[in-house]
Parts: sequence; structure tokens; C-alpha cells
Amino acid sequence: MVEEQNYQIEKGLVTPRGIEFRKSFYTSPSCIEHKWFELAERAGEWIIPIAVQPSNQNEIILFDIAKISLNQNPYNIEDREKYFQKMQELKSVYFSQNSRRFK
Repeated sequence: MVEEQNYQIEKGLVTPRGIEFRKSFYTSPSCIEHKWFELAERAGEWIIPIAVQPSNQNEIILFDIAKISLNQNPYNIEDREKYFQKMQELKSVYFSQNSRRFK
């Protein structure tokens, strides 16, 4: 028997730290590939529609003209902070090594 799943349409906020929804942050390969979080850092945050199941807030669904993707919140706060710190370190190293290209 297939269980019926009810989804609600909500608003998510794209930020430099991920897609924020109800004090949690979500990410996906698609968001990273399209550099949403870097764009939010440079150009500012924006709101997007998302779908969520009230009974399972570990996942959100993003809408895209080309596809629909499932996005998970696999990190607790401590892991997320370590991830973002490491990403900032990697960016710093990359830009310091490639500073001639950007001048």
C-alpha cells in the first residue's frame, strides 16, 4: 500500500549559508553547481518557493523549470559550522593562489 504524502508550499530564503527554512539550512548538488550560495553572498539573499512535508522537515523540494530536486538537511549545527568554515578556508586559499587572474 502506498502512503499518501501531503506537501505544503512554503518560502525558503537562499542565503550564503544555504537555503534557510524554519531555522534550518538545506543544500543540494544543484544549488552548489549553480553557485546559489556564492551569488547570495555577492548579490544578496532571495526567496524561493519550496514544498515540505509537515511530518518530515529534514527534506525540502525545490522547484525548477527543468527539474524538481529533493534537498536534505544532513548536518547538525556543529557540522554545518565546520563545513562553512572549511569552505571559507578553501576559497581563501584558492583566491590567494589565483589572485593574478582576478586583477
